[in-house]
Amino acid sequence: MLTDDGRGMLYVPFLNYADGNLDATREMLSDPNAVPGLSDGGAHCGIICDASFPTYLLTHWTRDRSRGEKLSIPFVVAAQSRKTALSVGLYDRGVLAPGFKADVNVIDYDSLHLHPPKVHYDLPVGGRRLLQQVDGYDATIVSGVVTQRGGKRHRRAAGQADARRAGQPAAVRRGGELAAADSLSSRRTPGRQKSAQSLTRTSAAARQRSALRVRCWATAAQAEQSGRDHALRR
Repeated sequence: MLTDDGRGMLYVPFLNYADGNLDATREMLSDPNAVPGLSDGGAHCGIICDASFPTYLLTHWTRDRSRGEKLSIPFVVAAQSRKTALSVGLYDRGVLAPGFKADVNVIDYDSLHLHPPKVHYDLPVGGRRLLQQVDGYDATIVSGVVTQRGGKRHRRAAGQADARRAGQPAAVRRGGELAAADSLSSRRTPGRQKSAQSLTRTSAAARQRSALRVRCWATAAQAEQSGRDHALRR
């Protein structure tokens, strides 16, 4: 507590650590129905830093874990990108492929490092929040435009790319389906048309899986409510 001029912190885990290790957490992360992530919209930003979780998933679970099995890099990257996108209906992102939204992090994997959280009093009326600096992100690209380099904001913002992207292939939604589109649609090549058909089929299958999960959740919620109603009548 006295380190760093009295700004040291004690971290006391109170969930998923009953056995003194993270084996239970690994089991949950490995489940095909699990979607990793945590965010409460900033409600507890003075006691927890949710924004560091994606980086921790990479550093700890794929590289630094010493007590127990790790997870593979492809598994963690896919879980935090394509799988998460599909689970919330964002079918136009999460993979590096023609026609998809070009959101990319360029990472120096060996240099990836999370610094300890620090308290900042920069919210309205002096409100506090925890921030964590990170090393290892060489560049962040949003919609094909570099927005950060080496952890510093780049001079070009994502919104400035609209004019430059005009006329280039993009991902659009038609009737609830994703299709690769080009402003010069009449000049599409057979290969590009085939790619668009493939994207549409993939998106349709993803929507069906999402709809099935929603129905399962709704059925479980109805069963739980029915049980509570029955208990109250008794």
